[in-house]
Amino acid sequence: MSKSKKLIVIDHPYSDYDFYNCVFVPSKVPKLLEAEGACFAIENLINISPDLANKDLDIVEFMSGKGEFEKHIRDEAQFKIGKYVGIDAVAQDKPRTELIVGDVLTIFPNFKADIVLALYYSASSVSGPEGYPSPAAMRAMSTNAYKNLNDGGGYFLGFAAQGEALSFDLSDGENDEENEVPIPIYNGLREKFNLDKTEKASLSFQQENVYDRKNGLMIETMRNIEVKDKGNNTVGKIEMKQPLKQLYMSESHIVDNLKQVGFKDLIFFDISFDEGHVNIEKLDSTMTESEQFATHILAIK
Repeated sequence: MSKSKKLIVIDHPYSDYDFYNCVFVPSKVPKLLEAEGACFAIENLINISPDLANKDLDIVEFMSGKGEFEKHIRDEAQFKIGKYVGIDAVAQDKPRTELIVGDVLTIFPNFKADIVLALYYSASSVSGPEGYPSPAAMRAMSTNAYKNLNDGGGYFLGFAAQGEALSFDLSDGENDEENEVPIPIYNGLREKFNLDKTEKASLSFQQENVYDRKNGLMIETMRNIEVKDKGNNTVGKIEMKQPLKQLYMSESHIVDNLKQVGFKDLIFFDISFDEGHVNIEKLDSTMTESEQFATHILAIK
């Protein structure tokens, strides 16, 4: 293994899939759960629109990244799937799904979809021309979905639950939080930094979290990102130019945006994984218990 300290510079967390995967999605569980939840929601849609049960459903996935969801969804689905195309602003090395590189606010394949997916905090993460997530960007993404859905089709949107929005982990203003996360086996960062595919390796970094009240943004800044080998030796560094920015809108704000673009019927879901407990549940339109926050909405055209 080379002992030289390599430096990789990335624009923002989504620019390098291996880095994003290591820090923000180290386990497959959340994405497997999202895929299972998407299938559950689509089955609910088929119960409302029986005509969908008699056709191969064409699916478009916004902000699809590397494209893990397609295989998980096809494996889980009890319904027939036709075309499946992802759209993402970042080009991917060896994407696992058919990928269009472009802006989910405006780009769409040359066919009408039965299902549009915007999974894993997409409503909280989609950026507009200003360069950060905003209600207008989320509304534009939803307009793109609405215009390109077949009648009776569904737009399945994931967002940060209200409970998460009220529990920001903010820095104390004096010392940045110290973090260390393992680099998953076979993660691409290992090859980039000449690390063994399976031996212990980790990322260490300082993290500062602040909340921008004017724009409703949680901003996570990571500094001094170091790649360490099994002996805890620093073998490389990663410099990230832009912090992670996520928007936290209330459920009612998201509902209002969906209605503004034309969606009439909405179904609410809690699809979550917390301390080993998996929950996939269709929620009543009227909430009677304070912990029943929605994490996903299926908007029907």
